[in-house]
Amino acid sequence: TRRGMMVSYLPTNGRAVAEDTARELARAGVNIAGVSVDPLGHTTGSRTREVDGATVTRARETLEDQGVRTYAGILLTDRMLPISDCLDRVSAMGFRRVVFSYPQVDDASPYEASVKHPMLDLDPPYVSAAVDQIKRARRRIHIYNPDETLDDLVRAYRGEPQVHTCLGGDRIHYLDWDLQVRRCFKEPQSLGSVLDMNRLPRSNGGCTSCTQQAFRDLSYVLRAYDRFHSIKDGFIPGRVGNVVTRGPGWMSEMRTLFQLLTGGFV
Repeated sequence: TRRGMMVSYLPTNGRAVAEDTARELARAGVNIAGVSVDPLGHTTGSRTREVDGATVTRARETLEDQGVRTYAGILLTDRMLPISDCLDRVSAMGFRRVVFSYPQVDDASPYEASVKHPMLDLDPPYVSAAVDQIKRARRRIHIYNPDETLDDLVRAYRGEPQVHTCLGGDRIHYLDWDLQVRRCFKEPQSLGSVLDMNRLPRSNGGCTSCTQQAFRDLSYVLRAYDRFHSIKDGFIPGRVGNVVTRGPGWMSEMRTLFQLLTGGFV
């Protein structure tokens, strides 16, 4: 953060969260963290993570007490419907914000969460139904995932081209647990240690080869921020703003930013 980098996505399963670590995270400039939640943890066979609800709840409370906002990170699996059941569980655990993660099954990825599992074998109709229910659920809980990238998720499962390109390797990077910087979760080659960099490299060709939620959703949000500042500059007397204040999708982008702001994600 001292070098101007924003830590936008900090995940934890909750086990290592203690008062001192939460306090240090707050001092380091982390203002929000995602606590992974197994939404249907009734039996071993239906679990994606072996972390009990009490551990997750304690982690959420500890982080919030030290000034680090939290959200429930929920992985989409084949046992998610109806979505309302998942939201009932996270609401009972005290979460007010939710981020849905999209399945990743790329064995070549250096990101250890990218593994194949029968629960992640989803078909297009199931994904479409889940996305429809997630959109409707905004009425009861704050959800980070923009409608537009949720629609891209459905397109990807249908084998259709995605509309919104990724900024991975340009304005978003993957920092692994050894502090090695990579262009994204799918990139096996490290760009070097973040401690040796004064600034991050920027290169991206508008990729749409995956559905990684942390990258795809944030790419859309960053472009929405760009549009917002362009619109704002256009109303400041004497300042010449970039004339992209109108065009396809600008109202959807402003709606997304409003939802994230009122939801406490930013």
